[in-house]
Amino acid sequence: MKIHFKIPYYTFWGQRLLVTGNIPELGNGDFNKALKLNYHAPEDWSAEIVVNSKVPFLLTYKYLLYSEQNDQFEEEWGDDRHLTPDPLKIDHFFCIDAWNSPGSIENVFLTSPFQEVLLHHDHFIGKSASTEKYTHLFKVKMPMLKKNEVLCVIGDCNVLGNWSTINPKLLSQTEGNWWTTEVDLSNVKGEVHYKYGVYDPEMNKFRYFESGLDRIAPIINSKKSFVQLSDGFVRITNNSWKGAGVGL
Repeated sequence: MKIHFKIPYYTFWGQRLLVTGNIPELGNGDFNKALKLNYHAPEDWSAEIVVNSKVPFLLTYKYLLYSEQNDQFEEEWGDDRHLTPDPLKIDHFFCIDAWNSPGSIENVFLTSPFQEVLLHHDHFIGKSASTEKYTHLFKVKMPMLKKNEVLCVIGDCNVLGNWSTINPKLLSQTEGNWWTTEVDLSNVKGEVHYKYGVYDPEMNKFRYFESGLDRIAPIINSKKSFVQLSDGFVRITNNSWKGAGVGL
């Protein structure tokens, strides 16, 4: 089985990206033995590994930024990149990720004081729309959702509603701070353009799209391929929460 890693990131001269993880192919946590990604174009890095396993296994990984000038590694924020591929069902597993910067303000709202106290509430949980057959897993985070809001994904194919907001594909909060949904895009020809949005399931009303350009999901012409799109944070300005206090 091959596992493919792909991430956009703008680097300067003397910098490169790597992937470290809990398997020998990714260095077993040793940064000096991490997988080096190949530079293809501005903000485009990728590489692949071959894993000789016959049974499902847990893979945890994260991206690193290496600077030749000072021989230092910079880790991306968080330890929540993980997957459990099944070599008997999948020949190619594509991990398409977004760098989680330590300086992202969204990470502040995912800390315990916010998630367990200041922003704590139970979101609406809809019926699972997953099927036994799916080719893509969409994953994204948004810590500033209100109680009556959930995330949805809308795109330019029939499965994702052809940009209609009437009955969007809803995501579920299933993996800690990740919102996910499984989608079968096996009958789609060509890449899929999509965006995340916010939906009110109680009022059955679409609220708004995220900002920025369309996101793109590649279509792999192979029956035993799987694509995991870990899109980082929904592109929404988190300026709606304000607080004041004294830290002791």
